[in-house]
Amino acid sequence: MTQQSVQNEPRVKKVEISNKVIGKIQEDKIVFYVGERYIGSMSMSATAEKDKYKFEEGFGIEDNKIYQKQVDGVEDDQYVEGCDMGWC
Repeated sequence: MTQQSVQNEPRVKKVEISNKVIGKIQEDKIVFYVGERYIGSMSMSATAEKDKYKFEEGFGIEDNKIYQKQVDGVEDDQYVEGCDMGWC
C-alpha cells in the first residue's frame, strides 16, 4: 500500500452514544434503539459473554459504553442537534 492510498482512506472514529440509547425488554433480551433505529440487543439468558451482545454493523460495546463507528468529518443525520425539538 502506498503512502498516498493510506492518506485517501477515510478515518473511522468511535463515538460514544450511550446516553442516546434506549433499551426495551422483549422476551429474554434487551433490545437497543437510538430513536426508532434498532442498533442491537443483549441476551439475558446467554451463558457465554461472546453470545451476550449482538449489534448492527457500525455499533458496539466496550467498557460498558455503547459506541458508533463514524467516518471522521461526516456526521450521522440521525444525531443532529435539536432533533428532540421536533424540527427534523
